[in-house]
Amino acid sequence: MKAFMKKRFFNTIFTILLAVGLSSCFDPVFYNITQDVAPEDETVSGSINSIIRYTVGDKEILVLAADGGLRYKNAETQNVRSGSNNSSWKTYNKSLLPFELHHFEYYGTGGAYNHEGQTIIKVAADADTLYLVTIEYTKDEAEGKTVPQTVRIWANSSFSLSENGSLTSTSDWVEIASESYDSSKKEYNFFTLINESRYSYWYSDFNVFCSNTPQKEHRVAYLRNGYVEKDEERAIYYKLNGTTPLIAGSEVAKTVWDGDKYVSTKMAFLSGSTDISDSPAMIIADNSTGLDIDSVAYLNGNYYFFDSIAVTTNETKDTDATIIYYGSTRTSNRSTQDHSHISSSNLLSLTCESAGSSITSTKTTVLDAGEDISCLAMTKDSLFIGRADYTLSSTYAGGVVKMNVNADGTPLLNSNNSAYLASFTTNAAIQLSSAYQIFTLLVADPSKDELDSIIYSSIGFKSSGTSTAVNYKNVGLWAYYPSRGNWNRE
Repeated sequence: MKAFMKKRFFNTIFTILLAVGLSSCFDPVFYNITQDVAPEDETVSGSINSIIRYTVGDKEILVLAADGGLRYKNAETQNVRSGSNNSSWKTYNKSLLPFELHHFEYYGTGGAYNHEGQTIIKVAADADTLYLVTIEYTKDEAEGKTVPQTVRIWANSSFSLSENGSLTSTSDWVEIASESYDSSKKEYNFFTLINESRYSYWYSDFNVFCSNTPQKEHRVAYLRNGYVEKDEERAIYYKLNGTTPLIAGSEVAKTVWDGDKYVSTKMAFLSGSTDISDSPAMIIADNSTGLDIDSVAYLNGNYYFFDSIAVTTNETKDTDATIIYYGSTRTSNRSTQDHSHISSSNLLSLTCESAGSSITSTKTTVLDAGEDISCLAMTKDSLFIGRADYTLSSTYAGGVVKMNVNADGTPLLNSNNSAYLASFTTNAAIQLSSAYQIFTLLVADPSKDELDSIIYSSIGFKSSGTSTAVNYKNVGLWAYYPSRGNWNRE
């Protein structure tokens, strides 16, 4: 009897230990299953590089480039689907665009077949104007490849919204920049496209970036052409100015920034960022920083420029920003030879800076995001951190993480007095997993808490797509809506 009870006792202990062991192994799996939700049908797909705020009258809309061309929706509304394949994201009337959308013409002029039209690769905006960055492709007969040919920027400042929310342009689109501009036989190349024959790919040495602030008055947009390479090249920066061509006539107003002087009292310089002028039509920044400018943010009446593509502030529609967060390098030896713009290479550390009315700042490295930071967005109580390393040949270092913040935008600290990566209470980590690159993030109304906010993200991946961790149907736009309570496909 004692032996039997002893045996049963050990069996019970073994069963308990086994159960504990199994539960400790499978808890994350069970948690992921409970967080997963039925997928919605995809209605906004493609490699979406930007989600832009643009104001028409008293209405703010969100604009992006995706399947179907130029897509948009009211920024304040959630996605109202009418039928399985419809959504609130409308498609801008293709007949109003100044170009055909890209397609392959098998029976072209004279029987030749080639690429026709233009692809919108990025959207940007300032206070008044919407900008479309487009690219044309052609065939490389010798290599049997499709190659980029011409890049352009189109601008339009006149739009109206109908009662049902349809966007219409009330004036023609204007081409303000193309691959080259000839004036008095002198060419200015805006968009350098280079064939890297060693690796059989093309790269660009330009970027179009904007502040994309909740307050319309703080929105500005810039073009960077060229890259910084010691003793050889100097990047050129153009401030986009509505429908005015970037270069008018043979003479160009320009200023050389030497790294030591402020070229405008309206601009400020923070450690880790670079100052360029707001006034000239064109400026040439020398190689004193050794890094390219890829983003701009507004704080306390000043515009701050960064070599990071990942920048955000805690500005809302009703309150000005008090803090800037940006991705920064762990070390100062980031390669200037990396032309894979947009590049997030080595942007692993999250840094915040705050400034008073004078040109002073407090710079703090907050935490290590674990992987390279590609984009950032803020709610009232959290900072979303998108991750991706565009230099990798496959995706395994992506996904979304977050840091909790206080009401003033500063990091929420743990018992060790340190900022930390917090867990999601939604399914964000499941749907926007590390198998996907996070291209962009946007919070429609940053004055609200995370669970009360409308939040968007676009994702993609690098690989053949044969991995069970990725799916081509997931490439495109995702959103979190408070009424739904989860992240799902747009």
